[in-house]
Amino acid sequence: MQIKSPINLSESIDIVESIDSEQIIALYDELGLNVRAQFQNISEVFVCQCKQSKLKFYAPAQIAGDAAFYEELEKNYEQYYANWKWEHEQLIPYLPKAGKVLEIGCAHGSFLEKIQTMGVSEAIGLELNPHAVASAQAKGLQVFNQLIDAHLQTHANHYDLICSFQVVEHIAELKDFFADSIACLKTGGLYAISVPNNACYLFSNDPDHTLNLPPHHINLWEEQSLCNIAPMFGLSVLAVHKEPANKLNYGNYYEVFLRNTLKLKGESLELVYKITRPIVKLAMRLLPPKYGACITVIYQKQ
Repeated sequence: MQIKSPINLSESIDIVESIDSEQIIALYDELGLNVRAQFQNISEVFVCQCKQSKLKFYAPAQIAGDAAFYEELEKNYEQYYANWKWEHEQLIPYLPKAGKVLEIGCAHGSFLEKIQTMGVSEAIGLELNPHAVASAQAKGLQVFNQLIDAHLQTHANHYDLICSFQVVEHIAELKDFFADSIACLKTGGLYAISVPNNACYLFSNDPDHTLNLPPHHINLWEEQSLCNIAPMFGLSVLAVHKEPANKLNYGNYYEVFLRNTLKLKGESLELVYKITRPIVKLAMRLLPPKYGACITVIYQKQ
């Protein structure tokens, strides 16, 4: 199998590890999601790293989730499309006054709805989930079921700010996606992306974190890879924002520590967790993990 980096289509990659497809299928089964069709004729999934960008990604690319997968995921997780998130708040200071904004992967349009009250002249959204598009349009928002390459045909050098929240970890064809997105941006305009921070404790210490595996996630971003891609697409990095650790996740952090560091499982894990959790939660409040699950990078087009 020929593996290429999704960011530059280079074969200059390292294979970091391999994962049995049946292991991933079983983890999704525990969440009530049948993903066996995504792994048809694929017995092994590879974690690879692009040597130029340092981006880690899963291969082969065809294991990326399709529209049916995301429709099923939304049914199982009512809060999958949250109305307002930490990463939305980070972008508010960068909103262009009387400027034009495009959100790629806007879901039900909550961010667009909010920023319309903040002085932007145009707020457009692209979304591929038909249900989310209908929901956004019912609120009077300009949201379209359209890919970015098609949007570029009529919107080259058009926007002052383009953003994507929790999108580029799902995309296999990253090179074309970034090139087309940035081509829609004016020179000097801002490009903002928010993704799961794979350097955070939860992801870096929990290789079996199901929704950080394909078909849900196909790319594993960290600050280094996010910064390394800037010169590849004519961008400069203006700012990096890392989400603080969320107190609501302290129990999850501790469970990951017991399972993956101390190698406890089953009844032993449950017993130790129940006995020691109150003490550990207090300790984590005094010495909390440094970062939470999300990272946002603001770029400027040169």
